[in-house]
Amino acid sequence: MKVFNGNNYSKNYYDILVECSKFEHNLESRVGNCFDLGTAYISVNNQSCGLPFVKGRGLNIFFAIMEAAWILSGSNKLSPLEEIISNYHKFSDDKETLNGAYGYRIFNTFGFNQLEAVIEELRNKPNSRRSVISLYSADDLNKSESLDIPCNLSILFKIRSNKLEMTVLNRSNDAYKGIPYNLFVFRAIQYYVAKKLSLSLGEQRHFTDSLHLYEEDFSEVSRIIESANSDAINIELDLILFDEIIQDNHNILELNWERISSERLRWLFTSFALFKKTKDAASFKNIDKFPILSQYIGDWLKAHYNFTLDL
Repeated sequence: MKVFNGNNYSKNYYDILVECSKFEHNLESRVGNCFDLGTAYISVNNQSCGLPFVKGRGLNIFFAIMEAAWILSGSNKLSPLEEIISNYHKFSDDKETLNGAYGYRIFNTFGFNQLEAVIEELRNKPNSRRSVISLYSADDLNKSESLDIPCNLSILFKIRSNKLEMTVLNRSNDAYKGIPYNLFVFRAIQYYVAKKLSLSLGEQRHFTDSLHLYEEDFSEVSRIIESANSDAINIELDLILFDEIIQDNHNILELNWERISSERLRWLFTSFALFKKTKDAASFKNIDKFPILSQYIGDWLKAHYNFTLDL
């Protein structure tokens, strides 16, 4: 089993890409040939939001924040995600909802709110090892034609040294497209539970049975590794961002972006809305006021549009 352990989300992600780039042979899969690294363990322990920054990767920060808000709301609607990524309907069976929506499964699918049950369990029994959220259902075995079967199976919580630790069990993890967003959105869930319990954040762990890289992404990953400087990975988003996402959850999902109370999230999404119309990098004004967010945006613009922000 491959182990990626550290206190820097970006460095861990970079190391994963490097390891997966050492492919020797391809395996056939449902959605294309891939290099399968097999079982892997990822562990990070620091006080950031967990969204990696590797220069050249061009992570979509708009989607990451929208997905976190979407999961914490318990929604399964396609439309909020499709507002950010226009072809996201390719994962929907009915073009209106997503079968594997994690938030919907946490809050609704099994007949009760699993997140609140976990919070209550740990509040009453701080030493409990039974605080487990199920994401995968036995019914998923009968949905072989579905476009969206959960990759993440369950979330385990426990309190150690007055910190909330979290472990995510995962059947299949796309090293290039999946891992960075998984780290961020599950960190948001961990933060939500910890805040309810007045605890600090502890270690975040991910066990995956299949860490893989698709053949179509080989060249991109090679390019990123060649251009990125692993010694310069030090960009991190503060945890207060999660408070802002939770507070403005409704406005983010309903696309009422002008009404978002968080100044930086309002700037982020209204600038994105303008960019969607104009395809002009000048849509992102006042970037000096939000330097960390601007680093993510600048890298996204460069990777996907070959635009350059004056950072």
